[in-house]
Amino acid sequence: MKRIILLCFLITQISISNGQDGVVATASMISDMAQVIAGDALKVDCIVPIGGDPHLYEPTPADATLIYKAKLILKNGLTFEGWINELIETSGTKANVVTVTRGVDPIASLDYANATDPHAWMDLSNGLIYIENIFQSLVQLRPDLKETFEKNYLAYRKEIEETHAQTIEEIQKIPELQRVLITSHDAFQYYGKAYGLQLESILGTSTDAEVQTSDIINLNRVIRETGVPAIFVESTINPKQINSIAMDNNIVIGGELFADSIGDEESGADSYLDMIRHNTMEIVRGLSEVRGEETFTHSHGAKEGEKYRPFLFAILGLLFLLGFLLMYLRLRKTALATPPEGGDDKAAISVQGISVSYDQKVVLSNIYMEMEPGKVYGVVGPNGAGKSTLFKAILGLLEPDAGRVLVHGHPVDVQQKRVAYVPQKNDVDWNFPATVKDVVTMGRYPHLEPFSRVGAVDMKIAEEAMKDLGIAEFANRQIGALSGGQQQRVFLARALAQEADIFLLDEPFVGVDMTTEERIIELLKQLANEGKTLLVVHHDLSTVREYFDSVILLNQRLIAFGSTEETFTEENLAKAYKGQLTVLHDVR
Repeated sequence: MKRIILLCFLITQISISNGQDGVVATASMISDMAQVIAGDALKVDCIVPIGGDPHLYEPTPADATLIYKAKLILKNGLTFEGWINELIETSGTKANVVTVTRGVDPIASLDYANATDPHAWMDLSNGLIYIENIFQSLVQLRPDLKETFEKNYLAYRKEIEETHAQTIEEIQKIPELQRVLITSHDAFQYYGKAYGLQLESILGTSTDAEVQTSDIINLNRVIRETGVPAIFVESTINPKQINSIAMDNNIVIGGELFADSIGDEESGADSYLDMIRHNTMEIVRGLSEVRGEETFTHSHGAKEGEKYRPFLFAILGLLFLLGFLLMYLRLRKTALATPPEGGDDKAAISVQGISVSYDQKVVLSNIYMEMEPGKVYGVVGPNGAGKSTLFKAILGLLEPDAGRVLVHGHPVDVQQKRVAYVPQKNDVDWNFPATVKDVVTMGRYPHLEPFSRVGAVDMKIAEEAMKDLGIAEFANRQIGALSGGQQQRVFLARALAQEADIFLLDEPFVGVDMTTEERIIELLKQLANEGKTLLVVHHDLSTVREYFDSVILLNQRLIAFGSTEETFTEENLAKAYKGQLTVLHDVR
C-alpha cells in the first residue's frame, strides 16, 4: 500500500513542477540565513514552522511535495533532523542536498556515544561557515545571480562578525561566578564554549530524551553551589520542569531563549541574528542579578512585625478580592466587545506550539495548525490522544504549558462569544434540574452584559434554535427525561443560540440513532456553507471520509493535518494508533 501511495504521489507531482527555482531549508535559522543571502532574487521555503521542534517534527504530505519540487535542499545535519534523509529518499527528489555544517568542528554529545551536538549555529563563528556553504550552493544553483548573492553574503558576513564581537563583550558583564547557564535541553554548548559560560540542562542535546532524577539532583546541586540567580526556559520546549526547578530553589526564570527555532514577529528573535542578540540580552540580564539581599531585608525585624501579621493578611485579602472583581469585570467587558478590526482576515483558529501536561505526563506536545472558516474538521485519534485537551486549550479552559491559541487573530478570552462548545454526553449531569429551554438559553449568556438578564430577543433566538433542531415541543421537559438523540440536540441548539463562528463538538454522535446522526451531519455541513468553522471529535473511522473536509490526526503530537484525502491514510493511522487498530475498513 505504501508503494502504491508513493507511486501515485510521484505521478501527480510530474505535472506540478513548473521549473522555478525551489530552495528549501529544514529549520527556520537556516531558512533565514539563506533568505538574507538570496534577497529578493529567490524565495526560500522552510519545512519546520517557526516555533516547531526539528528534533520531534513529523513531515506532512505537503512537506513531501515541497521536497520533491525543490532544486536545493539545505539541512543542518549532525543528527539534528532525524527525519530528513528518509523524506528526501522517499520523495524521489532530484534536488542538490547541502549540509550547511560542512566544515564545522563539532562538539561531541555529552549524552550519546559517537554522537555530536547539532546546535552549531549558536556560535556565530560557526554561523560564518553556515552562510559560506549556503552562498556557494546558491551560486551553484543560479550562477547568473552570483553578483547579487555575493553582495548580500559579504554584508551579512560583516554583520555576523560584529554581532559575534558584541556577544563576547556583553557576556563579560555577568559576574564571573554567575556565568552558569541552565536551560531545558543541552542546546547552548557551542554558545557557552564561544562566549565563556558553563552549561547545565535537564535534557541532553535532543528534546526527545527522558528526564532523569539524577539530572534534577545535579541541577539543584549546581544552583546551590554557584548561587546562580536565574535559569531559563526555551521557546520550543514545555517549561513545566524548569519552572518546577526554579520554584524548588527559590530562583527566577531569567527569560525565554530561542535555540531550535527563531521566534515570531513579536518575539524580538525573528531572525538568526536577532535570536542570538535576544538570547544574549536575556542571559546577561538574568545572570547579572544579585541573590540574597531580599531575604536579609525580610528577616531583619521580622519579630517586630509578627504582631501585625493578622491585620496585614486581612487587608491583603480584601485587596485581592477587590482586584479579582475589577479584573473579572474588565475581562467580561473586553470579551463582550466587538473584536478589533482586521481579526476576520486571520485563520479562524491558530494553534501555535501548544504543549500541555498533567502531573509531568505530556498530553499534547508542540501542536501547530491553522483552521479555516467554512470547513468541517474531524479530530481523530485513540483514547488519551489529547483530543478533549485540545478543545479545552482552544476554549481557554486551561493554560497551556507553552504556546498559545488565537481565534480570528486574537486571544480566546476576547473572542469567547464566537466559540461554542458541545460537550461529551458523559460530561453532563443529566439529573440536574434544568429544562430544555434553560439549557438552550444558556447559549445567550456570552452576549449578556454583567449582571443583566436574558431578554425577549435572547428568548426568541433560543426558540428558533430549538425549532431548527426539532426539540421545540420539549422546551419545558427536564433534560434527564429525553432520549439520547434528543439530549445531544439540546446542546447543539445551545451552540446555535450562541450565534458563534466556531463550533467544537466532542463526540456528538455517541449514543444517538442513525436518523439523528444524519441530521447532525447535515446541520454541520450547512453551518460550514455559512462560513462557520467546525471541529468534531470522532471515533468511527468508517465515516471519516464521508463526514469531514479535513482531518486532524492526534496522538499527543500532531501526526497529520490536512485534507481528508491526503491525511486519512493507512500509514498515518498506523502512526496514530500504534498497533491499536486490528482492522481498517475502507480507509483508502
